Amino acid sequence: MAHHLLVVDLVMVVIGSQLWKRANHLAPASKENKLSYWVQTDLGVIVAAIAFAPVILLLLTNKDLDKGTKKAGAIVAAIALVAAVASGIDYHPATQEDLDQAEAGAAVLSDDGLAYWTPFGEVYHFNPDCQHLKNSGTIYSGTVQDALDAKRTRGCSGCTVEDGTDVLSKADPAGVAAALANVVKVGGDNGSVGGSGAQEPGEGEDDAWEGLSEAA
Repeated sequence: MAHHLLVVDLVMVVIGSQLWKRANHLAPASKENKLSYWVQTDLGVIVAAIAFAPVILLLLTNKDLDKGTKKAGAIVAAIALVAAVASGIDYHPATQEDLDQAEAGAAVLSDDGLAYWTPFGEVYHFNPDCQHLKNSGTIYSGTVQDALDAKRTRGCSGCTVEDGTDVLSKADPAGVAAALANVVKVGGDNGSVGGSGAQEPGEGEDDAWEGLSEAA
């Protein structure tokens, strides 16, 4: 029975951790307050420790339990603790500074504030024809928030900085149009991943030319 309760506890902690990490990406903490940032970013780990560390301590110090029961219970609780901690860690934490920087850059360097990223890349882009995207068969597009939600918390050094070599304003319009024709939109009202939200070639070309005209 106790083992079943530990499993239920683990499930609840894992669900809570995932929801908290999602909320933290929507409203990330600022690094200016180190204590607040640590608590908000690592709350999943803190809750996991609070949920299971006392259980392990109680099992090991309970004199009414035999050694076999203590050992089995402690092992199960320790495994649950490790699993809960692993699920509670945010391996790609976002900060308020990351969000502010990305939104400010998108307002100047991107078309309609859109960001682009690949399934396996680690950064977001503002130019769909960036050289670092050319070898990817799939390119997603969405808002800066969508990119952060996808764990892309850093910008490409070539197209998300004003002096970058691949900024959208310097891009070849034909290359941008070709890239936009294969982009898959994600998030909000833009559609869903899987191709249904991809732009029609004509639409992508018009948007590209409009964006480049505005940038110029």
